[in-house]
Amino acid sequence: MIRLSEKDKEKFWSKVDIKTPEECWNWLAGINADGYGNFYHIYKTYSASRISWMLTNGDIPEGLLCLHRCDNRACINPSHLYLGTHSRNNLDREHRNPGTSGRKSKLGAEGIREVQRLFNEGHKQKELAEQFGLSIGQIHRLCKGTSGNYTIEKGI
Repeated sequence: MIRLSEKDKEKFWSKVDIKTPEECWNWLAGINADGYGNFYHIYKTYSASRISWMLTNGDIPEGLLCLHRCDNRACINPSHLYLGTHSRNNLDREHRNPGTSGRKSKLGAEGIREVQRLFNEGHKQKELAEQFGLSIGQIHRLCKGTSGNYTIEKGI
């Protein structure tokens, strides 16, 4: 369990776009290659969603993951998080989005090209995420052509 001072907690929450309890609270700082938020503290990297859970709900028992009800990897809204196993996460994702175990982008190849075109024209990733209904992490991977969950044609 990570222990954070009041100053560290303020620093953590300052990196969150806090909205209503029903909306996603996107992590505004470092995002890893999979689209999840990273929080750096005393030379270590922690999952922002796990820190959010621990600050609002307490310790996470060993072997459990911090899962997202909203399927938005950048979201750290405590009301969108729950604890579970890898198996539970896969079952829940399949239940919410049937046929997504090897899912392709809901944008399709044409939508991906449009995201990349707009990005190359100077549009901000946050703007594109809102426009296309994707997380900032998903948009980042689409713009860089590095997503494992999306079909991306290199050189578009």
